[in-house]
Amino acid sequence: MNILIVDDSSFNRTLVESFLIKAGYVNILHADSAQEAFDQIKKYSQDLLLIDLILMDIMMPEINGIDACRVIKEMKKCQDIPIIMVTARTEPKYLDSAFQAGAIDYITKPVNQIELLARVRSALTLKHEMDRRKARELEILEIGSRIQKTLLVGKMPDKVDGISMAAMSIPSQQIDGDFYDFFRHNNQCVDILLGDVMGKGVPAALVGAATKHHFNRIILHLRNESDECSYPLLETIVQGVHEEVSHEFIELETFVTLCYFRFDLLQYELSFVDCGHTRSIHYHSKSQTCTHLKGKNLPLGMLEEEQYKQHSIPIEPGDVIVLYSDGLTEAKDIKNGMFGENRLIACVQENAHLSPEECIHTIHQRILSFVNSNHFNDDFTCIAVKIDAAPKPKQCIRKNLHIMSNLVELKNIRTFVQELCDLFCVSKNDKDFVWQFEIAVVETTANIIKHAYLNKKQKSIIIEAEIYEDRIVVYLHHWGKQFKPPDVPPPPLKGGFQESGFGLFIINNCVDQCDYTTDNTGKNSIRLEKRRLNETD
Repeated sequence: MNILIVDDSSFNRTLVESFLIKAGYVNILHADSAQEAFDQIKKYSQDLLLIDLILMDIMMPEINGIDACRVIKEMKKCQDIPIIMVTARTEPKYLDSAFQAGAIDYITKPVNQIELLARVRSALTLKHEMDRRKARELEILEIGSRIQKTLLVGKMPDKVDGISMAAMSIPSQQIDGDFYDFFRHNNQCVDILLGDVMGKGVPAALVGAATKHHFNRIILHLRNESDECSYPLLETIVQGVHEEVSHEFIELETFVTLCYFRFDLLQYELSFVDCGHTRSIHYHSKSQTCTHLKGKNLPLGMLEEEQYKQHSIPIEPGDVIVLYSDGLTEAKDIKNGMFGENRLIACVQENAHLSPEECIHTIHQRILSFVNSNHFNDDFTCIAVKIDAAPKPKQCIRKNLHIMSNLVELKNIRTFVQELCDLFCVSKNDKDFVWQFEIAVVETTANIIKHAYLNKKQKSIIIEAEIYEDRIVVYLHHWGKQFKPPDVPPPPLKGGFQESGFGLFIINNCVDQCDYTTDNTGKNSIRLEKRRLNETD
């Protein structure tokens, strides 16, 4: 422990030091003026060896002990250092001024050894408890930070056609309950969730993590129940989460505000459910104006009987949507005035031409300038989404192959299909895609040779392939006997025996779509389509 004695009398400093050394306190520092005390404190602060106690004389030349105490308490790293005044002036006005300046106790001169050691032990015990409590608070903050990084902040999708996104989440010096996540349905549809738990600390962070988990679970459950071409409604998702958590939230006396958005770039439509959250901002590129996106539903956990409703609006290229927590609008300046919605809207409107990352960075810097500080009292959480220009038509790679009706050509068919899959950039690990598509094309070619051309050789088969970003389409053209799929009964899968009819069943189960057409020239065409699996499949 480091004890600093500040007194312009060397005799008094030596006397006090002798009492302390006899009691076992050996790390004693001296200062004969307030200025030397300041220098000692700064030196030890730089070396991370903080002073544990200051014994300060009141009556000193140049800077007295009361003013020195006030200066020390204004130093950020010294606010917790206990200061005991050592003085012969015991008038109430001096003592009152000393306590107001930050002193915790006083000792009268001439110094009594028993009194000195009692006051010192008490002050050091207080300092030890304060250090222990501060260490615990830092540990809790670290726990909250880990919760936020691992459980509260979702991973942004790598790619969604038609929009660009950015997110920024900066925890405050306290632990708060802001959380967000992304749910990608396909290349042109993504959901964004942003929520804020009432209250602060680790409990709020845990409630936020639990809420986010419930959304993930409900979405997965509803996806499994819906068909492949549709997605669960937003209001159904939010209602499902609400029914699971509302009773527990009411018992915990907490609630969660949130906004849940879906960006559908195929329909150029934005749907959302608002649950008592801060009003999201929609910048309209055509009019260069901003409107609020706001619903009428209560936060999760406020009322068990609440029925959640979604809203839908059109979106256009150049539009910007900004989702945020109340830490932005409620940031305060030195006069206790809030940043507010109007300043935020003006900032969005001025910077909507920027990328989402640049837009959020500008908002962050504007608020920091307003509060004149590098820290907020609440979490800074902001997500910006910009609607890009309408996507260009997908480029198509075309490949052709001309073979004759001979089963020996099936080897060339397999090589052709493998080349298509390479161009389609099928992962080497996705062996199922390759062999399924190969089986479908080979089986179709074999059927043409056997059933359309009746095993006659030297008949023409033309194969055309189109490779898109999300699918491969193969057309097989022939001029043999026309094939009508409805005329072929499905093979018996349970019981019975059938020698033929399995080819069509195999083909249909190896591709996503199989069509048969005949034109007025007698050309028969079979179209096989195999689609790339979504990341969520």
